[in-house]
Amino acid sequence: MESKIEFENGKYQIFKNLLQLTPTTCNKLKSYARKHSESIFNPDYKRLQTPIDKTHFFYKIFEDALIQTGITRGRQINDMVLLYSKKGCKKQSYHYDYNPYKLNNIRRKPCGVLFAIEPNTKINILEKGEVYLDQGDCLVFEGDCVHAGSSYNSDNVRLHTYLDVIDIKRSKNNTWFY
Repeated sequence: MESKIEFENGKYQIFKNLLQLTPTTCNKLKSYARKHSESIFNPDYKRLQTPIDKTHFFYKIFEDALIQTGITRGRQINDMVLLYSKKGCKKQSYHYDYNPYKLNNIRRKPCGVLFAIEPNTKINILEKGEVYLDQGDCLVFEGDCVHAGSSYNSDNVRLHTYLDVIDIKRSKNNTWFY
């Protein structure tokens, strides 16, 4: 794989078809998310999440795929979750996942990761609008990329994780509004 990852507009990169998911794997992940998720930051309580710990069957599969891209060099995978948006879930407010003031002038930034378990997975990126992912696609965005979880007209399950760097401490369950 390439040694240097180029982020579009300096903010995000899409890895097309990072993983091919079998229908069985998709169904297991969707079922797990629907059974175990709890409400998170959203205006309508229709966005939920559940942790994926290192013993979950999909953790190692996804970790290995991310490592193969080269994006994890100098970064640590942390706080992997399944996100589950119910039909009618509203768009989040634009925000950062990391304190943007701490990310000025650093060479290797921490990142967020969104992996599409289902088709029509999407995220809003400021000045870009909705960015759609096909099943198996993975979007990696720098910690100072202003984004918002999208609205959904039907149920959607996807994976989210952080790629932390040693120099920057992320405050768990905290966001910085744009």
